[in-house]
Amino acid sequence: MKIRINVIMLVLISLLLVGCNKKTKAETYETFRDKHLGPQTTFTQPEEEYYVYFYKDECPACVKVQDLVFAQAKNKEMPLYFVNQVDVIDFLARTDNRDYNNYGAQQFSEIKIFGFPTIVLIKNGMVIAQFVGSTAITNELGK
Repeated sequence: MKIRINVIMLVLISLLLVGCNKKTKAETYETFRDKHLGPQTTFTQPEEEYYVYFYKDECPACVKVQDLVFAQAKNKEMPLYFVNQVDVIDFLARTDNRDYNNYGAQQFSEIKIFGFPTIVLIKNGMVIAQFVGSTAITNELGK
């Protein structure tokens, strides 16, 4: 009888511990699927000013800034939208010029990406700032 009680107690304690250890599902890019843009919608969002985050799946630098980016995507004052490189690979131009900037771009065909991750800040339908790499993005979004 004593062994049965011990076994039952052990099972109950194990179930409690497993239940307490469950983590909520981590946010992923898919969590923000409704905030993903394409070439036709990048410059046509209703807000006057917003960020557009260009990322690449399995990019180590993109993973570094994920928490900041996801937090910003929930920000109602300064929204952030996503562009996955896979979704726009046929439209997204690349550049080897580290100093290239997208300032003044007013349509997707004018955007050139040096590396991932990249964020551009669009105001009134025009790129007014850009942040390339995890350090620049952390400095911008982590303020």
